[in-house]
Amino acid sequence: MANETHGKQRAEDWDAFSRNYHADSVTPFARGVRFRLRKDLRRLVAEWRSAKARRSRVFVDFGCGPGDALELVAGNVPLSAGVDFAPKMLRMAATRLRGHGVKAEVCRSTDGFRRIRDAGDAVGQGVGESQTLLVEADLRKLRAIRGCVDAATSINSICASNGRDASWMFGEMARSLRTGGRFFSVWPAVESLEYLFELDRSAGDAPGDRGEILRSDGVHVDATGYALKLFRAEEIRGLCDLAGLVVDVLAPVRYPWAYMRELGWGYYPNRRCLWDWYLIARATNSVRRRSRASS
Repeated sequence: MANETHGKQRAEDWDAFSRNYHADSVTPFARGVRFRLRKDLRRLVAEWRSAKARRSRVFVDFGCGPGDALELVAGNVPLSAGVDFAPKMLRMAATRLRGHGVKAEVCRSTDGFRRIRDAGDAVGQGVGESQTLLVEADLRKLRAIRGCVDAATSINSICASNGRDASWMFGEMARSLRTGGRFFSVWPAVESLEYLFELDRSAGDAPGDRGEILRSDGVHVDATGYALKLFRAEEIRGLCDLAGLVVDVLAPVRYPWAYMRELGWGYYPNRRCLWDWYLIARATNSVRRRSRASS
């Protein structure tokens, strides 16, 4: 019951945050950020279209928010789905997709996950046939779609106040992938925030207004008391190994200082830019074995 209450409260928080989402959040989709996901997903869709096998392909954007990543694929594959626990975020995504000529149906997890499973089992669907779903669901509870997803994105959506919950959420996403499935994700970087604190100190500014990093768990607690788990590169590699994912790319996605200044994160134009970690990984057979063993 405590977890359910916590999940509900966080959904309400994100619904409130949705009003100014792009103005208040650091996002790799912002203007001026060189983010290779667009090119990577175009290449993925082209690969699927040229494949000899015509099995239905399933793409899921976990923590889709207002649909920034989902719009890059929606309408171009047999089934694309955005999963989020915040209803207002899903409605924003539906509006965004509609502006790009894609009709998306908002549904609850029971129906949405059933349709993802059915699409993943379908054979012989034409490439031109497509549907897009927006599924209201908890990212910690993805058992119903284990081994059903061909590719997934998670753009700074592994949001938890501690390492244990973050690891659990990531594991659920990883287990949703078919063997060989691709996972494209962005993770908030501990190293980047530590670097910002160093820049502040070098400039004679106390970083206290930015909060503190709890060294034991890599959790950032801001001035309001809000806690968010951040990740080191080696930690991400370790989590992938445990989840049965092979890392193909782990590289920084950097944010221009002009953009960071707009969001109140400082301005050091002659220094290296702040960053998040961009990961591309592939699911191995071990994911499916663990899925069956834990079912």
